[in-house]
Amino acid sequence: MSWSHNYMQEHTYTLWLPTQGIEDSVLRWTQENCQHEWGWGWGDEARPYVTFTDGGDAMLWKLRWWQHHQDMAKLKIIDDGGADFRYSC
Repeated sequence: MSWSHNYMQEHTYTLWLPTQGIEDSVLRWTQENCQHEWGWGWGDEARPYVTFTDGGDAMLWKLRWWQHHQDMAKLKIIDDGGADFRYSC
């Protein structure tokens, strides 16, 4: 499945992500569960975002995203100056 038609769109409700990217599984879930137009992309300083035309879809996504990433919030990202990131608990 391709989400290229949703790439770099901007709508009324935008959620900025505290991560370095957007997981494929998150985009798949969004496509399957949100009923209105949505988009995703990167803004200033390469911060990823998802964006929605409907406030209900934005709230549903936020609730699901938070639960999906609760375990990831416990990890620390260590930037050692290289292109790759290491994760530490």
